[in-house]
Amino acid sequence: MKEYSIPMAVFDLLPVVFFIAGTMTIAGDMKQKMTLPAKILFVGGSRIVCAAGLLKALYKLVFSMGVGDPAWMSGQFFYNQAFGFLLAGVGLTLAVTRLDKAQGGGLVPAARARIPMAQVPAVQDRARANSTQLCRFRSWPLWE
Repeated sequence: MKEYSIPMAVFDLLPVVFFIAGTMTIAGDMKQKMTLPAKILFVGGSRIVCAAGLLKALYKLVFSMGVGDPAWMSGQFFYNQAFGFLLAGVGLTLAVTRLDKAQGGGLVPAARARIPMAQVPAVQDRARANSTQLCRFRSWPLWE
């Protein structure tokens, strides 16, 4: 038997509010970096997840008040949340990668494609120093 109290049902709204705030922050930070399909997938998936969480929290509130037991509000949560996270994840993946047609069509990180950090002298010096330091203090060769 399910038993929900009203304070617990109200408290169950907090993760939904925090998720909405987090996704709004990510969407605002990534606005200029996302293509239109990535924005549509991320925002659409996030809205589906928010709606699923909100319906589940409202289900607990309705059930705890003794109004009824709308089973559809409880049963929809897993499927909608999974589908929403899938869409949002694909949107974020599209935002941080791009199709590199010059290299044969493979995916490369968008940051590497836009900013060639390996050509910056300070980065080259730091990488060279780290590689010699790693070779000097290696306890045994992994590839032999």
